[in-house]
Amino acid sequence: MRRLFIAASLALALAGVVHAKQRPTKPARPSLATRYPAAIVQGFMNECTKQAGSIYCGCAILKIQARYSLGDYMIFTGQMLNGNWPPQLTAVALDCAPQRPGTSL
Repeated sequence: MRRLFIAASLALALAGVVHAKQRPTKPARPSLATRYPAAIVQGFMNECTKQAGSIYCGCAILKIQARYSLGDYMIFTGQMLNGNWPPQLTAVALDCAPQRPGTSL
């Protein structure tokens, strides 16, 4: 249950970065070695899609899994629970957040 809460916290924070509604670029799929347990991914998606579209949320969790181990992910969520945004996740949020025509992130 604690892991789902942590996943939900991270999902909400990532979703808060998104302000546009266009499609992001398609992320690379994580390898079998870096895929997170289904409960973690589902918890992330459930919370993230409350604030952002499923395309953005799917992009975000795929990129997180491809770039960071589950241990890293848990460290990031711990930092966020303490009120600190992990700078590593800014890149994920920006990679998945679509840009509106004529603007840049």
